[in-house]
Amino acid sequence: HVALEESSELGVTTDGNVDYFHLNSVSVDRDGHLLVSARHTSAVYKLSRRTGQVIWRLGGTRSDFGLGPGVAFGYQHDAQRRADGTLTLFDNAASRPNQAEPHSRAVRLGLDTRAMTARLVRDYQAADPRTAWAMGNMQQLPGGDVFVGWGMHPSCTQIGPDGRVELD
Repeated sequence: HVALEESSELGVTTDGNVDYFHLNSVSVDRDGHLLVSARHTSAVYKLSRRTGQVIWRLGGTRSDFGLGPGVAFGYQHDAQRRADGTLTLFDNAASRPNQAEPHSRAVRLGLDTRAMTARLVRDYQAADPRTAWAMGNMQQLPGGDVFVGWGMHPSCTQIGPDGRVELD
């Protein structure tokens, strides 16, 4: 249900494969449908669990959402809906043309599915910014802290609810 034209990675690998989608996380949304992160389309898809049809796209070349300032992401991982209704993901910010963000970061996004708009609630970065060209995640910890794993940049950061880096 996702066209090849949505991908930024259409090259044939040395093994003879085309990895145009590169699924890297699947989670169950609050209504039972699926949230799927596709690295090579730089988009998160909400899919009908019954039919597989795309309900909406966030990001990528065919986003159904208007993206507010600071929302754009690329080659992301670990898309998760949180208890407060926000969506978090790890923005690799790697290899994307006209990239707005120069470094990887974890983000918390507010989605308005009636107006179809996405806004940046918060981004989480290390005190010493880094770029992880692949992988990465964000875990919500009890008490409001978040723990960010920086993927291919072998490090981690714990950030408090006030934005203060507690561990890096």
